[in-house]
Amino acid sequence: MKKQKLIKNMTDQIKEAQIKLGFVRESIRLYFPWESFMVLLGETLWEENSSGINSEDKIQQENGNHKKTENKARKSRILNELNSSSEFAVSGLGQVSFRESRGRVEVTIPPEGAEYVHREIPDPPFLKEMIRLFGTHHDISIHDICDCFARFSPDYVCLEMQDNDFDYALYFQDKEIDPYYYCIKMEMGHTIYHRFMKEDYEKLVG
Repeated sequence: MKKQKLIKNMTDQIKEAQIKLGFVRESIRLYFPWESFMVLLGETLWEENSSGINSEDKIQQENGNHKKTENKARKSRILNELNSSSEFAVSGLGQVSFRESRGRVEVTIPPEGAEYVHREIPDPPFLKEMIRLFGTHHDISIHDICDCFARFSPDYVCLEMQDNDFDYALYFQDKEIDPYYYCIKMEMGHTIYHRFMKEDYEKLVG
């Protein structure tokens, strides 16, 4: 099980929240869909689909039930291993705890972890500028957002999204600038963004 990608994602989320809201020395909770969580760990679960679980064919039904049982046991083993790992404390995040909550993974980072990110992790320049842009205007245009991307690199992609909850998706070709995919929603005079890691974005667009 690889933990560094998960640690990086957790750190990125904490940093984003601190840039938006400011630093407070308190515990932070993050929530991950299981599929995204497993991607970060480099692990997989059995696919649970309707044909495997609800099929009238007895063999397929038994296979589906077996997969659900295996998934439950595997999730439990993973959470136990993460809770007993010292790697998060060594990374500076402190004694991080993991548990399943309403079908998602709830991750709790202690106050010393929040303080470590605030003190030791520099603000990513592009993210800081994006948050500043969205924090100073409610009705940001796609041209404003593209201008923000262009100030960091001309090699970015802006896609109009079809049949989706979002209107546009933007990302850099150079992942060293920023590795995330920014999905933009414009509604009733307000513009918001949500950022996804590559795997979640690809699932979003099908």
